[in-house]
Amino acid sequence: MLRVVLSERWLRCAKPRLKRPTHLALSMIRAIPSHMFGYWSTLYLMDLMGQVPYFWAPPNGYPESASYWAGHILPRWRYGFSMLQEQTEVWFDYSPFLKDPPEEVVEAIDIYLFGGYMRATERNELLEYLGEPPIDSTLIIEAIGLAIASPAFQQY
Repeated sequence: MLRVVLSERWLRCAKPRLKRPTHLALSMIRAIPSHMFGYWSTLYLMDLMGQVPYFWAPPNGYPESASYWAGHILPRWRYGFSMLQEQTEVWFDYSPFLKDPPEEVVEAIDIYLFGGYMRATERNELLEYLGEPPIDSTLIIEAIGLAIASPAFQQY
């Protein structure tokens, strides 16, 4: 029974849910090779997104509904850019993404952030953003930030 219910076919039929800020923050840190030296900047950015671990007073936990988290959408979009550009307490290894043809950069983003399931529209938008080779590392980091801000990464 569990094999059928948890099969990929049934999971794809499920309605997508918006990640809570803690899940968004940790999924980004897990997806990109990184090393965490401290956590205060991550907590600050999670506070801007509306969720700090253990700060919800009622015993029911933070809400699961997208309507509760939708009011904090701008900090969610900025989160990836802030974490990737500051690198004060979390160091990210960009070497898997530093490729020359834009197609290889987008392929690396697809593998690391989306597990190989990036939507074609987002893939095309990233390719258009990266433009023609040669591309510099700043543009690649911005493309990673755009992928993190995309609806596909923001949802379960």
